Amino acid sequence: MKKLAFIFSMAVVICCILTGCAKDPEARAISVFDSSSYTLPFTPNSANNHGSGTDFVSDLTLEEMKHEIDSQQGTTAELYGDCLLIEKQNGERVDYYVVTKLSGNSYDFGMPAFNSESNDLILYPKHLFDLALSDNGIWEVTEGKEYIVNGSADEFKQFYEKTGVFVVTQDESFLSIEWNKEFTLSDGEVINQGGASFTPAKYQGSSFTIAFTEDENGRSVSYSVSEAE
Repeated sequence: MKKLAFIFSMAVVICCILTGCAKDPEARAISVFDSSSYTLPFTPNSANNHGSGTDFVSDLTLEEMKHEIDSQQGTTAELYGDCLLIEKQNGERVDYYVVTKLSGNSYDFGMPAFNSESNDLILYPKHLFDLALSDNGIWEVTEGKEYIVNGSADEFKQFYEKTGVFVVTQDESFLSIEWNKEFTLSDGEVINQGGASFTPAKYQGSSFTIAFTEDENGRSVSYSVSEAE
């Protein structure tokens, strides 16, 4: 009997070595500033990593996810419609991550950023954008295009200032945002994920401006990005 148990145990070990023991799915997102990351403190039903973020399925509501995140030390969450904004203390800076409800019990998780024409990765406050106008929660910001937002210029300013990474100047209907040179830029490190290795894009120090306009449709913003110095 002991011999049979030993043979069975060895078979399990060999199977794990050859195929890799299955592990619980996790929703993880990588910072646009360096190799640091944040993993949501609950196990989704399923998860699919896509570069620096994760699509996942969960029976939890955004409110329930907020409760789980708030119970952690160093993280807080705030609900904005179909967006859950997460603030994570990371040394001298604050990192923002966002869980976006797509449809049903499907969600997207990541640090919201867009690729500029100068090929830099720019953080933006996705939770302040009107996602009702997006394609199922998928939002791709493009320079020079106007987007309806639910936030004020002051809320945009506070978002960028709180990171500690940016220096923000407000001038009438514009915000000018520059890299805080006390912060060290990262070239990005190789990430091993799902048996593959890649180097995710990182913010490289571009300055940018945000223009605010108001009309009968509400408040809109447009981004303009400069080459990194």
